[in-house]
This record gives sequence, structure tokens and C-alpha cells, in this order.
Amino acid sequence: MLGICLGSQLLATALGAQVRKAPRKEIGWFPVSWSEAAGDDDMFSEVQKSFMAYHWHGDEFDVPRGAKQLASSAQTDCQAFVYRNNAYGFLFHLEATQEIVEDMTRGFAGELDEERIDASEILSQTRRHLPEFQRIAASVFQRWASSIGG
Repeated sequence: MLGICLGSQLLATALGAQVRKAPRKEIGWFPVSWSEAAGDDDMFSEVQKSFMAYHWHGDEFDVPRGAKQLASSAQTDCQAFVYRNNAYGFLFHLEATQEIVEDMTRGFAGELDEERIDASEILSQTRRHLPEFQRIAASVFQRWASSIGG
């Protein structure tokens, strides 16, 4: 199982963790660091220890009991976790593409205004960070798909 953003929150809830409103929203490009537990997981063997990730969330949760924390950011302690080596949750948007980021900045422009976040800055950072982020995502998605394929 693989849950991204809301999917990770639903997975965390199903595993008994409480999802709660974060002190502030995390929207845009921010560094994420893998934990030592991620270093022991083949899914992340080709991913550097720290990288820029695309975020758009206002909630957070603790690591579910029995799960291993895989990643964190300066603002959000649990950015990714794994449960029993077959259920992964990613709070950051590992699926991000240029089109998705553009659609989100247009579709949720009111949220950006409320948070005083400049959409043009997100788009500028997207041009800078997306190619490497997509390389990371492709590696993780490929390894995840291989783990369920056979």
C-alpha cells in the first residue's frame, strides 16, 4: 500500500495515529531528510539523505505505533513512514509534476492568499527542484512497484 498526502493521513489514522491540524501549513518546496530507518530500506537506496520535496498540507501526525519513521522536515516531524515493510505513507507530494503544481497553485489560489504565499515563487522553485525530485520519485515508485509485482 502506498499513501501520499491525504493517503498517508488516512493510513496513519487506520494504524491508530491521530491526525491533527499543524501549527501552520507547509506549502511549497522544503528540504526533507531521510531517517536511519530509510537507509535500511531498499526503496530508498538510490536516494540522497536530504532533498527538496514538494509540500501542500496543513495537517500532521505522529508515527503510528509499530511503524518506522522514514523522513522529516524542519516543520513536520513525520513526513514518511513504513508499516510492516509493505504500507508506506508520504506526506509530501512524491507524485508532483509541473502540471500538478501549476494546477494546485491555480486551484487553491485562495489558500495561497490566506497563507501569504506567492504562487510565482512556488513555480520558480518548481523549475529548479522538480527534475531531481522526479528522479527520486521515479526510483521510489519503481522499487515500490517491483516489490508488489512478484
